[in-house]
Amino acid sequence: KLLNQKGQEYPMVYERTLGEEKYVVVVNPGAKAASLNISSVGGKPVSVLSTGKVVYKSGKKTDAIKASGISAAVFKVAK
Repeated sequence: KLLNQKGQEYPMVYERTLGEEKYVVVVNPGAKAASLNISSVGGKPVSVLSTGKVVYKSGKKTDAIKASGISAAVFKVAK
């Protein structure tokens, strides 16, 4: 499921599920750093895999994601 709002190109942020597990995938193929605020996914993001620098801060209503140029990361959402 794409979590970006209309007009928010990068970073691309997807929610993926596997049974009871939830993951957030962040991809920034652009050369410049990019940031994005999304509706909270309801848990603490734990980095599983990353290339480049990607910072994910969870909040009660909104989560903030910052990704350096040409970067990607996978976060498992811990309940």
